[in-house]
Parts: sequence; C-alpha cells; structure tokens
Amino acid sequence: MKLAAYLSPSRHGVYYFRWPLPSAHHQRRDTIKISLKTKCPDRAGDLARHLASCGRLVRDNKTLATLRQDQIRTMVRSYFVKVLDVYVERLNNTGWKEQEQV
Repeated sequence: MKLAAYLSPSRHGVYYFRWPLPSAHHQRRDTIKISLKTKCPDRAGDLARHLASCGRLVRDNKTLATLRQDQIRTMVRSYFVKVLDVYVERLNNTGWKEQEQV
C-alpha cells in the first residue's frame, strides 16, 4: 500500500500527519507531526487528506514566514489539532465508529 507524502506510521503502527512549516530566506524546512490516533490506513488517509486541504490556508499565509520558527510551530500545530478534533467529532456524529480509533 502506498502512503501519501504527508502520512507516516510510527513504529507502533499509529499514523501521523506531517506538514512542512513555512520558512523564510530558503532555510531548512522543519515539519510538524500530529497523531491521527488511528492504526487504520484508510481512516488515516481520509484524515490526512482533510488536514492537507485545510493546510492550504496555512501554506498560502505569507505572514507566517515572518514569525519566529517556534511561534509558527505553535500556531500551525494548534490549528491542525483544532481542525482534526472538529472533523473527527463531525464524522463520529454521522456514524463513523469510535472503535476504529486507537
């Protein structure tokens, strides 16, 4: 099975969403990792695609590149965690089974 570039499994089988942080002056690009709290590759793919589509707002935000790297990391992480929580809650309310989660 081929995983998307923004998905990475941990050594315990839990999937993580990886997202490159915006950087100024062409310096090394750091990434953040957010646990998707699932071992199911299909569910992880769905969650990661949703986060990636929401991440376009982050990527297109040019003001983030002017902030310090720790500020960017905090803001982007909190944004993705909030979006993920809202999306998972909505899916659970519409019939996505809780037992599929880790």
